[in-house]
Amino acid sequence: MLTPPRPAPAQQAAATRTLARRVIWGLGAMVALTVIGVIGFMLVAAASPLDALYMTVVTLSTVGYNEIVPLDQGGRVFAIALIIAGISAIGYTGAVTVEYLVSGHLLARLVQRRKEQALAALHDHFIVCGFGRVGAGISENLRAAGRHVVTIDQDPERCGEAESLGVLAVCGNAASAETLRAAGIDRATAVMVSTGDDAANVYTVLSARAAAAHIPVIARANTGETVDRLTVAGATRVFSPHAAGAQHMAAYVLKPNVAWALSELLDEKSKDMTIEEVAIAPGSSYVGRTIGEVGLRQHGVEVMAIGRDGGQQFLPDRDEELQPDDVLVMIGPPRNVRQFAVQAGS
Repeated sequence: MLTPPRPAPAQQAAATRTLARRVIWGLGAMVALTVIGVIGFMLVAAASPLDALYMTVVTLSTVGYNEIVPLDQGGRVFAIALIIAGISAIGYTGAVTVEYLVSGHLLARLVQRRKEQALAALHDHFIVCGFGRVGAGISENLRAAGRHVVTIDQDPERCGEAESLGVLAVCGNAASAETLRAAGIDRATAVMVSTGDDAANVYTVLSARAAAAHIPVIARANTGETVDRLTVAGATRVFSPHAAGAQHMAAYVLKPNVAWALSELLDEKSKDMTIEEVAIAPGSSYVGRTIGEVGLRQHGVEVMAIGRDGGQQFLPDRDEELQPDDVLVMIGPPRNVRQFAVQAGS
């Protein structure tokens, strides 16, 4: 069975705004008729402002109470005209209000408002551009690590799929600066560009780099020749899922135990061992102490590498002195590594 295509978000928003304007126009017409009625009864019947308001409300609502001020022929003609106009305004306003409520625009607007508030409250989150198989996998791994994720996709069905999984979704073109700002790129930790379209990935990297020059942009290359283009466009790192998959499969044949160990270490659900990055805060008590003095080894934790001043040092010596803003690559039991991370940051 064929299903009708879902309207684009821009069309839905336009329809919502149109209905909202029609409701406002109807309410405005009723207010205007009330003002006209009050002034009219004050002129044609010499009524006081309160009596004129009472007569106007009674007339517009067609309740039919007795007249509290006498009306001559001109007053009755004015009352008839006010009744006709009032019935038309009330009928129009009621119809568009029911349409606004029944069509779901109000609910959609409330849902959209809540999503905008949730997006505005996010910081240090990750933006995943494209919620296909790769993008969905990236989002799942980031969320498993306890990180907040916002995905961007042009396909309304994929946006709906993401939101059904608890991922905030911005439905739009990821190459648009407006869409990236809606996803909070200025407050994000990194942008992951993972669509299956290399050209779209290049444009998205360019837009992300222009919108936030400081943010890391990790991009997906679907073909070998796109790697250089993405790098020139401003990608911090470029990955090819096909090349990575081939390398991983070959490693399981050539070095099965090494491949298994690496998979376990990178698995966020692993309870035995983990590998993490731990930053040394400038005011940390570990600053100025050596790796050996910190006493990590007695807790089963090893420092595999140190990131410092844009470079990396592999397998640092135990006499290596820790400096502010060092990033330690640590391996060990998850609980012990997390405990050290808390102490290193305080």
